[in-house]
Amino acid sequence: MLLDVWARVGEEANALDKQEKRSPLHVNLRAAFEAYGGALAPTPHKPYDPAHAEAEEAGTRVSMFIPSFLPVADDGSGDFLFVDLRKGQQYGCVSEYFKEEADWRPAMWPSLDALLADTLLSLRTGQPALSFMPTVREGRLHWGIPPGR
Repeated sequence: MLLDVWARVGEEANALDKQEKRSPLHVNLRAAFEAYGGALAPTPHKPYDPAHAEAEEAGTRVSMFIPSFLPVADDGSGDFLFVDLRKGQQYGCVSEYFKEEADWRPAMWPSLDALLADTLLSLRTGQPALSFMPTVREGRLHWGIPPGR
């Protein structure tokens, strides 16, 4: 579902980007940069380019949902944790995906094992895991903000 949503949103973003790049303002600014900057203006990739995003290293922010993001836990409102399965040193890291911001911050845990170990330690000791407090109610894991925060 998320891949389909991003494809639709991405097509619209790419069409708008293409239109803006043809605008006289963009053309003139690019020409001025190249004339006075002594170098060709860099050509950014399209706003929605899942192939480019897939080629980035694990842990790199791509601002979209891609096939290499494996959701592993959700909060029921569209936000979730995912394992980043792209190649690289951070392969398997766990990050947070927000419906409004996508993958907006660096990895939270280096692996799913680290997330589970941190969660178990928190449940046993009562100390927060990162800045949240896990609890188990009615057989389900819940995350809350520690008292006093």
